[in-house]
Amino acid sequence: MAWDARSHEITAKAFGLSGWGSVLPSLPMNAALRARLQTLQLQGLLDTLQFRWSGAEPGLDNFRIAARFTGLGIAASGDQPGIKNLSAKSKAMQRQGILDDSRQLALNLPNLFRDPVMALMTYARKAAGKKRRAGGC
Repeated sequence: MAWDARSHEITAKAFGLSGWGSVLPSLPMNAALRARLQTLQLQGLLDTLQFRWSGAEPGLDNFRIAARFTGLGIAASGDQPGIKNLSAKSKAMQRQGILDDSRQLALNLPNLFRDPVMALMTYARKAAGKKRRAGGC
């Protein structure tokens, strides 16, 4: 961990996400984000994580994250689909993100299908997204 008044950094190796709930109360974040993370019921292993932000709390406009993870899973909740066994590397920052290389990924889409789990054997395409600015640009 690196910490000062202007910037913060958390790094981790071989961090099991099943115990994430016990760490959440001590992390500096707003209550809504903390509750949302608890709802996701995270599973899997963070092989490596580097999370940086500037300011008092992380937000959508002040962060950078790089991670490699194995067997990542999140629970389906409301309109949000679930994911199971996502193994990949990812980088994200304020305006874009990249997800690389996943095998044996399963999606859980309970609001769309009677048998909601859809298995994907391999996902090896680079996916990038950009955050839209106010006004849709």
